[in-house]
Amino acid sequence: MSSFVQAVIEFASELGITPLAEGIETEEQRRFLLDKGCPQGQGYLFSRPVSEEEIEHLYREGGDQIKPRI
Repeated sequence: MSSFVQAVIEFASELGITPLAEGIETEEQRRFLLDKGCPQGQGYLFSRPVSEEEIEHLYREGGDQIKPRI
């Protein structure tokens, strides 16, 4: 599986696309992806699923403080 993930990350990078991983649940997964060159991600490690209304509220209330991270 790790060779497949590495190939997808490399392919995206060669196309000039920043890869984004979905479903990151553990710090180990986050570190693996960073080490392989995937700088962006989402999943339960960062936040539970958020509704469209919650996202809009968060950005209205403090959008400049919301920082994506991986």
